[in-house]
Amino acid sequence: MAVYFLYLLLAVLFLLAAAGFYFSRKVIYIPLKKIEKILEYESQDPSFDMEWYERLNKEDVSVSSPFGYTISGTFIRNDKSDGRTVIFCHGVTVSRMSMIKYTSMYYKRGWNLFLYDHRRHGKSGGKTTTYGYFEKHDLKAVVDYIRNKAGDSAIIGIHGVSMGAATLLQYAGMEDKADFYIADCPYSNLWELLAYLLKRDYHLPPFPLMQIADLFIRLQAKFGIKSVNPYSDTKNINNPVLFIHGEADYYVPASMSVEMRKAKKGPGELYIAPGAGHAEAMREDPKAYENAIFSFLEKAEIS
Repeated sequence: MAVYFLYLLLAVLFLLAAAGFYFSRKVIYIPLKKIEKILEYESQDPSFDMEWYERLNKEDVSVSSPFGYTISGTFIRNDKSDGRTVIFCHGVTVSRMSMIKYTSMYYKRGWNLFLYDHRRHGKSGGKTTTYGYFEKHDLKAVVDYIRNKAGDSAIIGIHGVSMGAATLLQYAGMEDKADFYIADCPYSNLWELLAYLLKRDYHLPPFPLMQIADLFIRLQAKFGIKSVNPYSDTKNINNPVLFIHGEADYYVPASMSVEMRKAKKGPGELYIAPGAGHAEAMREDPKAYENAIFSFLEKAEIS
């Protein structure tokens, strides 16, 4: 009987380890969408104007990551700009192309644009997705590049969506050298988000799978899940932040942006888009989205 229970225990431990390993791989090697699928989805959004984007004078840019690979980006100079530049940070599984729909509202107001691919996405290097842990350092390299290109006195803003929004908050909590931040549907805590998704999608309790997955992630990707905590980073940001979130976000609960807005000291605002799902606030009401951003910038005396 004792041998039977020993074998049963070993079987359970093996299954837990296998499940934790599988979950860890789903996190750091999350499947990426092909460019055709990205464009197919984006083309359904009236704000996505590929023809307009193709007509712009674009410069292909390569920025060196501190981790040894190349960050691939596109710089678009606006003749009306005095150096003012907005950097765009896309969400997980997609690429810089998904940010095109956010660019025209800035461009028509005279801003330069810089779109780039996160590590492991699009044309950039990097082997793992780390949800901002390493990506924030790549963003620092991008900000430094734009600062050198546009000049020390130029206004620089960062507009990010989902993982891109969480990444910019982690960057700002670390360095805060951009002049403003637009954080659209960011997660506040990766551990809490993954636990929520594990329960929602797989109907499994977080313990002990999260702990096992975290161990495998540390071994494979060299970061811990709890190290990705934009909520804590938000407390260190002094420059203005606009949090945007869809009221009906099924993927990242809107409560996460609400919590971070409360934690943010100094200038900051929150716009909850009625009826919008994840990363769909602009798609739901483009005019309201644009008004929220430029009303925020006006109050922050940024133009």
